[in-house]
Order: sequence, then C-alpha cells, then structure tokens
Amino acid sequence: MSAQARKPYWVGDYMAYWGDIEWDFHTCVRCEGPLRSSLARKNGYGPDCAQIPGIESYVRKARAQDHENWHNHITALSRGEPVASIAPHNRSARKAATGNSRRQKPLRKPKPPSVKQQNYLRFLAMKTGTTFETPRSSRDASLQIDQLKLMLAGQGRRGAAAAS
Repeated sequence: MSAQARKPYWVGDYMAYWGDIEWDFHTCVRCEGPLRSSLARKNGYGPDCAQIPGIESYVRKARAQDHENWHNHITALSRGEPVASIAPHNRSARKAATGNSRRQKPLRKPKPPSVKQQNYLRFLAMKTGTTFETPRSSRDASLQIDQLKLMLAGQGRRGAAAAS
C-alpha cells in the first residue's frame, strides 16, 4: 500500500497548519524562498538567512501574521461565510485578487497641453467660428486640433466650390 502525501489543513503566507497544534513554516520569513530541510521548516528560515542579525524578529512577525490570518479564516467559517469570500491566504493570490502587485506601474498624470497647442486651438476656433472644450491633456489638445483642421479644410473646399 502506497503512503499518501499528507496535506495541511490550512496554508498561510509562511506557515502551514497540520491539525491539533502542529504548525510549520514552508516559506523563508526573510527571502520568501521555499524551505526544504526539517530544521529550516521548524525555524522559519534557511541556512543563508540564518546568518542575518535579527532574523528572529522576522519569524515573530510572520508567525503573528499567519496566526491572525488563520483566526480570520476560522471566524469566517464559524459565521457560515463561504470559503471563497474569505481573502486568499496566499500572498501571490492575494496580490492577484486585489491587484496589489509590485510590478504594477502607478498611473501617471497626463501631460498638460502646451501653450502653443492652446494658442493654436484658439486660432483654429476663431477661423472656423466654433468653440472647443478646454483640453485636459496634450493628447486631447492634439485630437481637437486635428478635428478643427479638418473642419477648416472642409470650409475651404466649400468656399472654393461656391466661388466657381
């Protein structure tokens, strides 16, 4: 008979809960690398991170964070909330669910229209006898300039056709 791999009852960012009082680390609390040896899984850090001063404070913070996540999980289950409504306990899944990723670039403020663009818009509006909406960005100003230029070109053709 083959031995089946045991699955943890709950997995947090750093720790896994196996039932009763059995917890162990699966991810290094500092470098977030996988932990392979039984000593590393017990301590919460691998041999490379063991040399770092203050590594125990990382372990305490990770343990407190995962215990809080575990408590929130159990509380939600006791209220009868579906498991899907509970925030994911896996860091990468939580980032994907919330859109919280370090790779995301912050939204940049659009470049405002230049003075030259604004003056040209006023000139074209006077020539065509129309008004325009104040552009919020340089791109908006360019689009409005192109529209007014087309209007001006259309007026020029009509005027030439009427004269002949």
